[in-house]
Amino acid sequence: MSNVKSNREGMILDTAISLLAAKGVAGLTHRALDEAASLPQGSTSYYFARKADLLGGVAQQLAAHLTESCRQIRQDFADKVAEGDMIAARVLVADDLVHTVSEEREILLARLEIGLFAMRNESIRPAADALEKAARDPIAFFLKLLNGTDDPIDTDRQLALLDGLALRHFMGHAPKPTRSQIEAILAFK
Repeated sequence: MSNVKSNREGMILDTAISLLAAKGVAGLTHRALDEAASLPQGSTSYYFARKADLLGGVAQQLAAHLTESCRQIRQDFADKVAEGDMIAARVLVADDLVHTVSEEREILLARLEIGLFAMRNESIRPAADALEKAARDPIAFFLKLLNGTDDPIDTDRQLALLDGLALRHFMGHAPKPTRSQIEAILAFK
């Protein structure tokens, strides 16, 4: 199959992201996905014969969403820097991460489900690794630009803190993250 997804395939994968976030890997079946996407039974198995194929496709779709989101925020950031307003650039990054951590529940939960599944199923490990890289890249990019650090351990720590903050909020154990929390996690200088 080519890298260019059909409209139907993209719709199936986006529906699968929602279903995966809501029901987990166990609830993501071809039958449930056909129903959620309002497709005739057997439609999703035409594109993804095995569950591992479907989860690999979901991982690629999530990575594409994250990469596009990162591309847009990088452009907005560059515009603020070009205007000479580093404070506004930092606020932009923090506000974008607040939005991501607090509002993009499906993306985070689906990413975590894919990662857990990949621990036990090597067939989707490459797609899961690409997804993790897509989640990690914006954090590394902004830490380097705003703090002057490109330490991979620092990037991993910041990503883990952001993921944990989001997960605690989604589970109802913490309020919606704030800009000041994000700025503290990223330790803006």
